[in-house]
Amino acid sequence: MHSKWSRRIAVFVAGIGIVFGYGVVWPSVTEAMFWAKPHSITETVKWFLDREGIPGAVVAFGKAGEKPRLLSFGVADHATGRPMQDNMTFQIASISKLITAEAVLTLIDDGQLRLDDTLQSIFPSVAKAEDPRFSNITVRHLLQHTSGLGWRQHFDLVAADKETFAPAEACLPVVLERQKRPLDSDPGEEAEYTDFGPCWLGLIVAKISGMSYERFVQTRVLNRLGLKRTGLISEAPAEVRHHVVGMDAARTHFNPSAGWISTAEDLYRFASRTIRDIEVAAPVPGEFPEQSFGLGWWIWQRGAEIDIAHTGALNGTRAVVARSSDGIVIVALFNGRERARDLSRFVRIQHSLIDAARRAYERAYKRRKSGWAPRRLITSAEDGADVRITMPC
Repeated sequence: MHSKWSRRIAVFVAGIGIVFGYGVVWPSVTEAMFWAKPHSITETVKWFLDREGIPGAVVAFGKAGEKPRLLSFGVADHATGRPMQDNMTFQIASISKLITAEAVLTLIDDGQLRLDDTLQSIFPSVAKAEDPRFSNITVRHLLQHTSGLGWRQHFDLVAADKETFAPAEACLPVVLERQKRPLDSDPGEEAEYTDFGPCWLGLIVAKISGMSYERFVQTRVLNRLGLKRTGLISEAPAEVRHHVVGMDAARTHFNPSAGWISTAEDLYRFASRTIRDIEVAAPVPGEFPEQSFGLGWWIWQRGAEIDIAHTGALNGTRAVVARSSDGIVIVALFNGRERARDLSRFVRIQHSLIDAARRAYERAYKRRKSGWAPRRLITSAEDGADVRITMPC
C-alpha cells in the first residue's frame, strides 16, 4: 500500500516537473528553431507580434535615396479592430534623440557650435556644480553618451504622477538638480546611455539658436528634410493606440529625449538624408560587445556588416530605424513592446529586418518588380533638402 502511494506521488511530482520544464524550456526551443534560418520581413514582424502580443506594426524599407516600400500589419487599436494603415503616426520614443542630434549637428554645420565646446562655455553656471568634472563635459560627450551623467542617479529626478511629455525648457530644473550629485564617471571615460545628454542638448540648441528647441527642430530639421508627419506628442497624439503590458514607474519624458511622433515613411526619409561621415567616423565602445556610439546613432558591427541604427521604447511602443553600410534603410514601428523589456532580444529583430530588407531589395532590383523599381526619391532641389548620403550605396 505504501509503495502504491509512493509511486503515485512520484508520478505526480514527475508530471509537475515535465509541465514546469515544458513551460520554461519550450519557449527557448521554439525561439532557437525560429532563428535557425533567415526570414522575410513579414515572417519576422509577424513572429514578433505573435510572440509578444503586440497588435500591429508599420514597416518602411528600401535603398537610401529611393522611394520606400511600405507594409502594414495587424490593427491600430485592438479594442476597436481599426486596421493599421501605412501613414499612421506612432510615438517614436528614444528615436527622438536622433532628431535632437540632427538639430545639434545642423548648428555645427552652420558654424555656430563645435563638438568640443564645453557645457561650461555655453552655460557658465555649470562651474558651480558640486562635481568639478561637469566643466569638462563637451557636446561630443553628450551626443555619444560618454558625459558621465549616466542612469544611476536618474530616475528619481524625472518621476511624476503619471507618464508625461515635457518641453526642453522643463529639463532645466532637472539638470540643475543633477549638478548637485557626482558624475558616474569621468567625461569621455565610458559610455552609459542616458536621457540627461539629450536634455542638455535641447537646452544648447535653444541657447545657441535663440529660439526654442521645438521651434528650431521644426524650422531647421523637419521642414528642411520634408518630414511633414513628424511632430510633438504634446501637440498631436499618435494616431495608433499604444498597448501597454504592465507599467513602468511613473516618469516624465522630455521632448529632446522621447517627445516626438512620426511615421515609418518620415523616419525612412530621415535615415536616407541625415547620416554624415562625422557621425560615424570616431565611435566609442557601447554597452554591447558589437555596439558603439556615434554622434546620436548607434553602430553595430556584425562581421563584415555595419549597421547604423537607433531603437526606441516606451510603455506601449517599440521602434527601430536602421541603415546598413550598403545603404539599405528599414524602419519598423510597433504599437506595443516586448514583455521582457530586453533590448538585446530586440536587437536580433533589428538585425533580421535589415538582412531581410537587403534580400528583398536585391530580388526586386533584379526583377524590376512593378511598383518598386529603384527610383530617386530625393534631389537637392526637392523640399529645399540637402542630401547627405556619404556611405556607399
